[in-house]
Amino acid sequence: MKKITKETLKKWKACKEGYDVFCELLPNGGKLEECIKALDDAGHGFGCKAHEDWSFWLFERAKHDEEYNNQCVSGYRNSGNCNSGDCNSGNCNSGDCNSGNCNSGNRNSGDCNSGNCNSGNYNSGYRNSGDYNSGVCNSGYRNSGNCNSGDCNSGNCNSGDCNSGNCNSGYRNSGDYNSGVYNSGWFNDDTPSTIRVFGVETNRVSFLSMIKPDFIFNVHTTYWVGEDKMTDEEKKSDPMFYVRGGTLRTRDYKEAWKKAWDEADPENRELIRTLPNFNAEKFFNITGIDLR
Repeated sequence: MKKITKETLKKWKACKEGYDVFCELLPNGGKLEECIKALDDAGHGFGCKAHEDWSFWLFERAKHDEEYNNQCVSGYRNSGNCNSGDCNSGNCNSGDCNSGNCNSGNRNSGDCNSGNCNSGNYNSGYRNSGDYNSGVCNSGYRNSGNCNSGDCNSGNCNSGDCNSGNCNSGYRNSGDYNSGVYNSGWFNDDTPSTIRVFGVETNRVSFLSMIKPDFIFNVHTTYWVGEDKMTDEEKKSDPMFYVRGGTLRTRDYKEAWKKAWDEADPENRELIRTLPNFNAEKFFNITGIDLR
């Protein structure tokens, strides 16, 4: 492998300061990897960012010179394998500055992220430290909203869990700014004593302690499909599918209810009729399942 020498730097028109530092550190020159390491080590010792800039400048010049570009095939500062980006310590990254694996974005320390600055896994958004987030700045798990530190939120700025509203520190709130539980309004710090079931006020504690049919918890409007089951249209609309190995597909709300109903056993289905105030007409209007 051809060495980078003083003559090489003259040919590449290096600045005088950078040239002098190179000559001091590497009087006999060196291969690209050796030169970058020498500049970086010296920069860290003196707290000088210029050395880092010079090492990247060196890499870029080598990359565009036919005599040296064979030394650039593994990327810039990659310690992992199969990276097409730069500054990766993990493997199979096409972005830059990743310490995890299979990232197409930048500055990810987790795996399989297509966004940037994620430390969790399977994120398609940005600056997430949790897992399976499609929003932005989430530290929780499975958030589709933004800036949530709790889990399973579709709203924004929640520190609690399972909120569809915004700025809640409690959980299961559909309203905003609640620190309590099960609130649909604003600025509530308590938990309502009643809950409306089929349009009728019902004791909340009694209702929550009841046995309920399992299928009502299996109504999913989004579901995962692997790459082998994706359509050509889905691959076009989600070009990063190959990073995650698939994509999320959506189904109609009533279609989701029908699927959950069809997969439930007969005994479990019948439990729906035991709920307080059961109203077949309302149930049909909501789910499309006809028990009238």
